[in-house]
Amino acid sequence: FCEPFDKTYAVDMVKPFALNEKMSIVDLGARLGGGTRAVAERYKVWITGMDPDAEYAKAAMQFSVKAGAKSRAPVIAYDIDKPALPAARYNCLFALETFHRAKDKRRLYTNIAQALTVQGQVLFTDFVLREPGATSGLLEAWKQVEPFQPHPWSAAETAKCLKELRLDARVDEDMTEKYRRLALFGWQGC
Repeated sequence: FCEPFDKTYAVDMVKPFALNEKMSIVDLGARLGGGTRAVAERYKVWITGMDPDAEYAKAAMQFSVKAGAKSRAPVIAYDIDKPALPAARYNCLFALETFHRAKDKRRLYTNIAQALTVQGQVLFTDFVLREPGATSGLLEAWKQVEPFQPHPWSAAETAKCLKELRLDARVDEDMTEKYRRLALFGWQGC
C-alpha cells in the first residue's frame, strides 16, 4: 500500500458489490496493488488492477507475482486521459482516490459507462472541490508537490456528468473526516 490505510479499507469499500467468482472486476486505481490483491483474496474473485502510473503498475505486478496472485490479481498500466476499456466487459469497477488525475473526466466517465455490463456497478472515491472552480493556497500547494497534475472537479460537477451518462449515483457521501482520520492514523505508524 502507498496510501495511509490498509487492506480493510479496500475490502470494506467494495462490500456493496456482493462480489462472487462469476463477476468481472477491475480496479482503476490499483497503485501498488494492495487493495486489488486484498479484494481478490477476501472475496475469492479474479480481478484486474490498473493504474495510470506505469511504474506503480509494474511494481504492483511484481508484488502480485510474489504474492502468488499473478493470475488472480494482475496489475497493468492504463492512460487515464485516453482510457480504452473494452465495451460491456465489467460487472464491477472501482477506484479509490484516482480520478482527480484525469484531465478529461467526461471522456474517462464515458469509457467507464461503456465498459460496464447491463447491470454493472461503479464505486469510486476521489478528492473533489467543495464548489466548481474553487481554489485556495492549500489546493495550489498540493498541486505543486504532486508528481502528476491534479485536476479535481467538484462533487456537483461529477454528479452532473454521471447523470448525463445515465449512471445512477445511489450514494454521494462526503468522507473527508473519515479519510482524514485514516490518514492521521496511518501516518502515526510510519
